[in-house]
Amino acid sequence: MVRLARSSYCCRARGRRRDDEAELETHVEAICERGPAYGYRRVTRQLEREGRKVDHKRVARIMREKDLQATAQRRIVLTSDGAVSAPFPDVARDLALTRKTQLWVADLTSIRIVAGFVFLV
Repeated sequence: MVRLARSSYCCRARGRRRDDEAELETHVEAICERGPAYGYRRVTRQLEREGRKVDHKRVARIMREKDLQATAQRRIVLTSDGAVSAPFPDVARDLALTRKTQLWVADLTSIRIVAGFVFLV
């Protein structure tokens, strides 16, 4: 009778198939083209949604090797161009000033802190 180690009963093939790796690389590249702001976490989630079970470290390695870095989306800052309505109306536009100290203006900026807001004048 041959005695085998317990671990030999649960033996499985090691390593990955090369054709599977190439297919995964093309799939990751396609996902990165559709979503240029996708990092390895989003790509991994997308692969899982499509039914492919893959480790996030493997996706990160593939993206690093293929130089598929996520591009940060620029935040759009909306400012008023005055075409629709100015956020702060210019009440002094039609005033005829005759003295130096007849009109006073101030700049008010709010700064968010943990307790709420503070104002800088």
